[in-house]
Amino acid sequence: MNKPSADTPSLLKHGEVETLFHEFGHVLHNALTKSKYSAFSGTSVSGDFVEVPSQMLERWAWDPQVLKKISKHYKTGEPLPDDLITRMIAAKNFGAGGAYLRQNFFAQYDMTLHTADKTPDSTKLYFDLTKKVRGLPLTKHTIPQASFGHIMGGYDAGYYGYLWSEVIAEDFFSEFKKHGIFNPETGLKFRREVLEKGGTVEEEDMVRNFLGRPAENGPFLQSIGLTKEN
Repeated sequence: MNKPSADTPSLLKHGEVETLFHEFGHVLHNALTKSKYSAFSGTSVSGDFVEVPSQMLERWAWDPQVLKKISKHYKTGEPLPDDLITRMIAAKNFGAGGAYLRQNFFAQYDMTLHTADKTPDSTKLYFDLTKKVRGLPLTKHTIPQASFGHIMGGYDAGYYGYLWSEVIAEDFFSEFKKHGIFNPETGLKFRREVLEKGGTVEEEDMVRNFLGRPAENGPFLQSIGLTKEN
């Protein structure tokens, strides 16, 4: 987070606010669990579901009502002006194509490494797959995979879960949008059917119990600007 200085408080960038919402989603998952056993409590769910509550909560950091509530100028106390909020949201998907290609690459690189019959040349694979998936040149004589910390920190053979979870998260958020993002009944249902359950219920069943149906990718495609909203 952006640190305070001698004469200003910690003035967070919007990306840092989004991260704060994301991590607080994990906090809620852990804090509200009612699982009897710690092995199935809170975020102790399948690796490709654990990011769902956190990624869903990020959506609130992009809602005009929320941005008005949580923002203010540190001197005047005025909230973010409407025109700035409008422009922020309009620019949300700028560069999204490149960002999702990057996620696609990381997921493929991770899975290829962990499903190979024999140990591959990890550097050559990184360079070749980057060119194939992203179409970008990399700096020669570097070892870029050394900075891919996720596959050393528990997301090995599971990095695809970020995108997988985001699709479910957007579908969950569509339920909140349908009934109002501050609707207490929807929030309580999400708490009871997802957050409280931890890993005691199959993830697909939690999705069905909250949405009343299996997950769909329509809300995700809408969120990144590939389809128009109804």
